[in-house]
Amino acid sequence: MPTLTFLGRYYTCDPQEIYNYEKEWVTNLKNEIIKTSKHTHNYLINLTWIDRDKQYDWINWIDPLHTPDICKVWLSGSIDGFTWITNSDFYYRLKQKGYQVSTVGYSEEHWHSWFPYWLYNKNKNVDTTLRSVKYLYLNYNRKPKTHRLNLVNSLRDNNLLHLGYITFQKGYYQTIDETTGNTEQNFHELQVKNEPSNYVKEQDIKHSRPEDVCSLGNLEVWNSSYLNVVSETEFYDQYHLSEKTWKPILGLRPFVLNSNPTVSKVLEKLGFYTPAMLFKRQDLDNCDVESIVSLVNELKNLNDTQIYNLYQEQLPMLQHNYKRFTEIATGDRTKILNWAQSK
Repeated sequence: MPTLTFLGRYYTCDPQEIYNYEKEWVTNLKNEIIKTSKHTHNYLINLTWIDRDKQYDWINWIDPLHTPDICKVWLSGSIDGFTWITNSDFYYRLKQKGYQVSTVGYSEEHWHSWFPYWLYNKNKNVDTTLRSVKYLYLNYNRKPKTHRLNLVNSLRDNNLLHLGYITFQKGYYQTIDETTGNTEQNFHELQVKNEPSNYVKEQDIKHSRPEDVCSLGNLEVWNSSYLNVVSETEFYDQYHLSEKTWKPILGLRPFVLNSNPTVSKVLEKLGFYTPAMLFKRQDLDNCDVESIVSLVNELKNLNDTQIYNLYQEQLPMLQHNYKRFTEIATGDRTKILNWAQSK
């Protein structure tokens, strides 16, 4: 039977659930590799929070006794994206030496995520009914990354900020600070007290906004917001679908993506209607600021009744997305390799 050596570490911050789910995921992956690998020995390197600066030393992790003909290296990541690894010196040297290398998790080869299972369990009984159109769009941001700044700057420059509910790190946009800053902070502190298992008590004050991984946020806001503008974690990463993308799917909302365009291709491969399909606008699957702002400019000319009617037209697709999300979330979690969650 094949053997396996595990290298790396697990997520160690709040909430503890992330550590538990990641460890379960890695354990399932270990077992599946051992059962299916054709190589005598396998190295599984978990890339969660790994020190990229030490990648020149990683090659020493591979036992010199395990030559490329009998050894395979597996690189995994189920918390953050890791597209960067395929451009690293470590990856290049492994391939140069002749090792077979596979990637699992947020990767093109063996895409898999346990996040849907986690979020489904937290939100399966939440009422997400669209009760009003107080906010044309909802756009949550925390860390001020470039693609998020570009989006909010463009919304501001096109005089569209007042139409949505936006959050952002304090100190960047006075209008946003005044309208959502204290409201979101107070809501989060109340929820941490009442539902501690659903919320991260953010300690990193430099980002000023609380981190809310599991919930849909304030449901009064959610139930009065039509379009969900998703600001994904990283723009460069092609395969990382964080909780930010899953929330409008489980929350039955049409959405657009401020992300790498490959994210739309991943969603389509998983069996979801993408933004381009929801709005019949192919440019939306570019996942860029220009297409998002163009859509908001188009939607602002519709009155509340027209928006609600558009939502009713989209609802069968949104319900399909929710059903597909449920299938993924409740599937066999021991099956990880070969896009096990796809149709």
